[in-house]
Amino acid sequence: MAITTTRTERIDVRVSSKHKEKLEQAANLLGLTLSSFMVEQALRAAMNTIEKAAHLELSEKDWKIMTKALENPPVPNTSLVQAVKAYKKRA
Repeated sequence: MAITTTRTERIDVRVSSKHKEKLEQAANLLGLTLSSFMVEQALRAAMNTIEKAAHLELSEKDWKIMTKALENPPVPNTSLVQAVKAYKKRA
């Protein structure tokens, strides 16, 4: 994942000397600067976190419950009907 955008922001991170040595070792193995290595790894982790948060994984049992609710929704109760009417008045 090559970073080609202009870098204008700064992030400061404090690490132990042991952690820095490991990060430098990994960066060197990939032929990257420490900064480039850290940015690439942090972005990869960020994208994975965002992707996982965007997807919903259900068990087979939960999938059946959700599908049933979507295919046969319950009749709206009084509170929901009133909320919809109030919303439509404001919109």
